[in-house]
Amino acid sequence: MRSILILCVVLILIIAVAGTVMHRTPQLEVSDELLPGGSRPERIEAPEGPYDPILMQPVDRGRFTPPTNHRVNDITGEDDAMVQSEISIMTHGDTIVVGWNDAAGFYTPGHSGSGFGYSVDRGETWTDGGGLPEGDGTAVFGDPSIAVSADGDWIFWSLDFGDPPAGLTINRGRFEGSTLVWDPAVKYNDGENMDKEYVEYDPIRGRFYCTYMTYMGGRTGRMTYSDDDGLTWSEPVTVSTASGGNAYYPAPGIDGEVYVTWIDPMGQDNASVYARYSSDGGETWAGPAVEVAELGPSSGDAPRCFNRYMNPNVPSPAIDRSDGPYRGRIYLAWCDGESRSYDCYLSYSDDKGETWERPIKLNDNENMSEQFWPQVSVGPRGRVSAAWIDGRYAYQNNGLCDCYVTQSVDGGETWGPNRRVSDVSVSWCGVPANMTPNFGDYNELACDDRSVFAVWADARAGGPDVYVARFDDRHELAVTGELSGGRTTVNGDGVSWFIPNEAEVVVDPEPVFDSPAQLAVSSVAMGALAAPPEQDGLFQLAGENLSGLVTLTAPEGTVQGGFTLLRTGPSTIDLDFEATSSAGLGGLAFEPEWTTEATLYDAGPGGVTITGTVTMTEPGGSIDFVLTGMLTFEGAPDGRLPDPQILQQSARREEGGGSLVIHTRTHMESGAILSEVPHLVLGDNPVPQAVVRARPNPLQADTRVHYRLSRPLTGSIAIYSTDGRLVRMLHEGRLEAGEHEIAFDGRDGAGRRLAAGGYFVRLSTDQVTASGKLLVLP
Repeated sequence: MRSILILCVVLILIIAVAGTVMHRTPQLEVSDELLPGGSRPERIEAPEGPYDPILMQPVDRGRFTPPTNHRVNDITGEDDAMVQSEISIMTHGDTIVVGWNDAAGFYTPGHSGSGFGYSVDRGETWTDGGGLPEGDGTAVFGDPSIAVSADGDWIFWSLDFGDPPAGLTINRGRFEGSTLVWDPAVKYNDGENMDKEYVEYDPIRGRFYCTYMTYMGGRTGRMTYSDDDGLTWSEPVTVSTASGGNAYYPAPGIDGEVYVTWIDPMGQDNASVYARYSSDGGETWAGPAVEVAELGPSSGDAPRCFNRYMNPNVPSPAIDRSDGPYRGRIYLAWCDGESRSYDCYLSYSDDKGETWERPIKLNDNENMSEQFWPQVSVGPRGRVSAAWIDGRYAYQNNGLCDCYVTQSVDGGETWGPNRRVSDVSVSWCGVPANMTPNFGDYNELACDDRSVFAVWADARAGGPDVYVARFDDRHELAVTGELSGGRTTVNGDGVSWFIPNEAEVVVDPEPVFDSPAQLAVSSVAMGALAAPPEQDGLFQLAGENLSGLVTLTAPEGTVQGGFTLLRTGPSTIDLDFEATSSAGLGGLAFEPEWTTEATLYDAGPGGVTITGTVTMTEPGGSIDFVLTGMLTFEGAPDGRLPDPQILQQSARREEGGGSLVIHTRTHMESGAILSEVPHLVLGDNPVPQAVVRARPNPLQADTRVHYRLSRPLTGSIAIYSTDGRLVRMLHEGRLEAGEHEIAFDGRDGAGRRLAAGGYFVRLSTDQVTASGKLLVLP
C-alpha cells in the first residue's frame, strides 16, 4: 500500500512538472505586454483546415538548376503545424551550424524554444541536434543567433523566459569528433527587458560582439562583447535610444572598429535605415547615427500570409575583410517599397559609414511582387553575396515564395543574375502553423571561398521547416597552352566565377609570346566559360566540353588560335589554348587592357559562329582586330544556340613578379531577351502565364508595349502612374495567346506627352496580372 502511495505521488509530480514545462504561455502573455508588436515567438493554436495546396514549381529547363535542398530538422513524429523557422547560420571550414525558432519548446517537455542542426561535410548530410540545453533558471526561447571563433568555439544566443527578469541566454559549444556539444545555457541580463539579439565574431580582436534591444524607456539598442570566447561579457554600452528601433545588428571592421545598423521606427510609416560607427571596438561611439536611406510609407506592411502585423525588415550589414581592392567597404541591405511590392536594396560606404552610395536594387524581376528580408555576406576573396525571400511567382495573393541569391565580385557595382536557390516554391497562405511568426522574422546566409550557403523556412513537407542549400560558385582552372607557334609552353592555374561572369588565370612562370595580342585567344575562351547558365551559357549548352578556333585580323597582322574547355570535376575545369601571331605584330607593345565585342550565331547542330572586334591599345593608338571563328559543342554535338548572343568583355593582364595574370569580366546576354514565368503545377487547370513590358525602355520614339499570354483571356493593358492613377488605356477586350505588341506614342489619355518619371505597364485579367516598369527621361 505504501509503495502504491509513493507511486501516485511520483506520477502527480511528473504531471505537474510536465504541465509547467509545456505551458509557458502565461509568461509569454505577460512579457508581450512589454513588447509592442509581439516580436517574441508566440504560441498559437494550429488553425483548422482545409489548407491551400503547397504549390510546387518545377525546375526551368535550360536555366540555372537550383542546388540540392536539404531539410535540416527531423520531422519524425511531428504534425504539420509544428513551426521551425527564423534561422541563423554560420560556417567554419567544412562545418556548418544552423539554429532556429522551434515550436517544440511550447509543446514538448524538455525541449527548448531554440533548435539546432549541424553538418560536418559542407551541407551534404545533416544532424538535428534537438533543443539547446537549458541551465539554472533559464528557458531558452528562440530568436537564435550563432557565431564561431577562428578556433572553432561556437556561441549561440537566444531569448530567455526562465526565472525573472526576462533576458537572454548564451550557450557555448564545441565539436567533439563529429558531434556538436553545448554547455548548459547561462543567463545574460543587464536589468532591462531584452529582445532580438545578434552576435558576430571579430577575427581582428578575437572578440564576440552581441547587440540587442531593451524596452525600458523606449527601444534602446545596446552592445556587449566577450574577449574570452563567451565566458564573460563586458558592461553593455548604449548605441541608440531610438524610440521605435529594433534588431540592432553588429558588423566588425578590419581595423578593430565596429558598426551597428537598425531601422527606426520598426514596422511603421516613414522609417529610416541607420548606421553608427565605433573606432575602438564599441567602447565609445563618435558622432550621431547616420541615416542611410529613407523607406517608403508602406514598407512596414506585413508580407503576404505572414502571421504578424508588420514587416520586421532587419537591415543586414557585412564588411569586406579580404585583401582585395574593396577591403574595408561596409555593405548594408534592406527591403523597401509599396505594400505588396517590396524590392531588396543594397548600399555601401568606403568612409566608415559617414556617406553611403545610392542604393542598388538587387532583385531583377520586373513584376510588382514582394522581395524581402535580404541578408548580405562577404567571402574571403571579397565576393559579395545577398539572399532574400522572393515572391515573383506569386499570384492571387497566395504568398508563393522562393529563396533567391545574387552576387558581385566588383564591390557591389554590378551583380550577377538572380538565382533561384529553392527548388520548390511554397504558398504560405493556408500553411498550418502553431507559432507566430510562421516563417520567421529573418533568414541568413554565409559564404566562404568556395561556396554560398543559403537557409530559409519552407513548408513543402506540410509545415514550416528549415532548409539549406549550397552552390559552388568558384571553379578551379587548370591552364595549359602554347604560345608563339609552340615555342613557349604555358602552365598555370586560375579560377572562374559562374556568377557575374568573371575568370582569372595565373601563369607561372611568365610565358614568352611574340605579341600580347595572342592573349586575346585565352580571354575569348574565358568569355565562353563565364557565360551564365541562366542565359543558356555556351559552356553549359556544350555539355561542358567546348572547343573553339578563332582568328584576329588587323592591317598590322593576324593572330590565330584555338582552345578547349572541359569540366573534369564538380568544381574543376581544364582550359587549354594555343595562339600564334604574325611577324607584323611582333614589334607592337599593347597596353595591359583590351575589350572584346562579338555576336554568336547558331551554325547548326553542334556549332556556333562568332564575329566581332577585339580592341587593343598601343602607344600609337588603338587597333581593332576583326574577330571571326567557330565554336564546337564536342560534348553535345546536337546542341543548338537558341538565340544570338551578345558578348562584351573587358580583359586585363598583370605582369611582374615572374608570373602573368589575365583577368576577364564578361557580359553575355541573349539577343532576344524574354523573362519566362515557369509553369505551376496545379492539377488539371494550370494558372495562365503573363508577361508585359515596354521596349525599348526608357521611352523612345519606337517604344512599343509587348505582352505574352499562355492562353487567350479577356482583360486590359494600360499605363499607370506610380501612385496607381490610370494614365492611358491601351487595350480593352480579348487578349490573344502568344506574343504580341501594341503601339504606344508616349502620350497620356488626353494626348499629352508623358512627364518625366516612372510609370507602370499593367496587364490585368480575371485570372492573372502582370506589370512592367516604364521610365520617361527628361
